[in-house]
Amino acid sequence: MSPDDNTLIALGLVLKPRGLLGEVFIKPYRANNLSLRPDLPVVIRAKNNSYHSKIENIRQLGNRFGIKLEGINSRDEAKNWCNCELFCRFGDLPQKQSGEFFVFELIGLNVLDDQDKIFGKVREVLDMTANDMLVIDSPDGEILVPFIRDLIDSVSIERQEVKISKIRDFLL
Repeated sequence: MSPDDNTLIALGLVLKPRGLLGEVFIKPYRANNLSLRPDLPVVIRAKNNSYHSKIENIRQLGNRFGIKLEGINSRDEAKNWCNCELFCRFGDLPQKQSGEFFVFELIGLNVLDDQDKIFGKVREVLDMTANDMLVIDSPDGEILVPFIRDLIDSVSIERQEVKISKIRDFLL
C-alpha cells in the first residue's frame, strides 16, 4: 500500500539547539538525506504537541544538519523541540528517478529466491558507508544483503517483493 500525499514521513531527530537564534541540530535518519532543503514544509512532533513550520535554511555539519525553522527564533523556543521527530508530507518528498526507492517502501517487502519462493521479509535498511544493507528476517535467522545492482535482481513496490536469486549464498 502506497502512502498518500499527506502521509507523514520521518526525516530525523531534533537533537538540541544550535546558537542563540532558534537553529537546531537534526540527526537525519539517512546520512545523505536529499529531502531536507530550504522551504520544505515540516512538522515536529512531541508526545502531546506538534509544530508546523518550514525550513528557512540548512547546512550540513558532519553527520548532522543545522536547521533554522520559521517561527522558532530563540534558543529557549528551540529547546522545547529537543528529542522530537522531524517529519514532512510524502507529497513534499523529491521525485524519485527510475530504479530509486524510499527506505520506508522497502521495509516489509517479501524476499523471493531463485525459484520465486518467499525466503523472508525485509525488516530494516541499514545506511552503511559503502552502500545500504537489507536486513532480512528468514526462517534461518537474520541475513544482511548489500543493496546493490549486482545482487538484487528486481524490486517491485507494487507486488511488494524483492528478488534476490543468490540469497542462499548469504546463509552461513
